[in-house]
Amino acid sequence: LMPSENGNFKTVDLIGFRMHHLGGFPGVVRGTEKDKTTAELWTLKFDSKEEHDYCLQRLDCLEGHPNFYRREVVKTEDGDEGWIYIFQGSVKGCPVLTDWVKEKNTISRYH
Repeated sequence: LMPSENGNFKTVDLIGFRMHHLGGFPGVVRGTEKDKTTAELWTLKFDSKEEHDYCLQRLDCLEGHPNFYRREVVKTEDGDEGWIYIFQGSVKGCPVLTDWVKEKNTISRYH
């Protein structure tokens, strides 16, 4: 994804969350205060509340909210707030990552 006229993102650190390599995609779960992961915080611009609500509905559908991932509000290390989708399945045996973009290709798909 690339920044556009409708939105931009920045890289942020999330304390208390752990990201796991689930195969072809990542899964973030709650961890301890010692856990930290890197994420993208997107700021999107909408022309109307209807457009905002439609986008959120589509994102929820894509992420399988509330059963596969559950959308929650989180605060970043810098104090920004945003939504994150928390993985609802088991991460047993799935490698821990700190940055999906940097590490996704370093782990075998058949861990």
